[in-house]
Amino acid sequence: MVTIVLFKEKNNEWWSQIAIGEPEIDLKKVEPESSKLSDLDDDTRQMTEKLMVCVLLLQSHDLAVRSWFLYVCIVQFDDQQRAKGLPTSQEIEQAEMIRKFKEQFPQYADGAMGSSGGGMGISGAV
Repeated sequence: MVTIVLFKEKNNEWWSQIAIGEPEIDLKKVEPESSKLSDLDDDTRQMTEKLMVCVLLLQSHDLAVRSWFLYVCIVQFDDQQRAKGLPTSQEIEQAEMIRKFKEQFPQYADGAMGSSGGGMGISGAV
């Protein structure tokens, strides 16, 4: 299976063709189905409304709005992770930093400082 994702420069315009060289579609003949959120079942409607809000927030040119939205997403993710007994975003980030440090400095990977056996070790526990 191949998945292709196409991004439109102008989100509110219909494409007259899928790719350059393909036959053009007469957009005057296209009649999209009219649909209302009220036509959807409750779960689909709620998800659609959430996605619409997400799209609007992500398209915002206001950095504060986008930052707030990102913060809310992280808090939601962390709450879900805690409920499942899984690491939060901060714990995942810390574990990744420790992993990269151990890759870069393998002499600390076993918890000892060099071959002398003394000193400070780096724990992988988060």
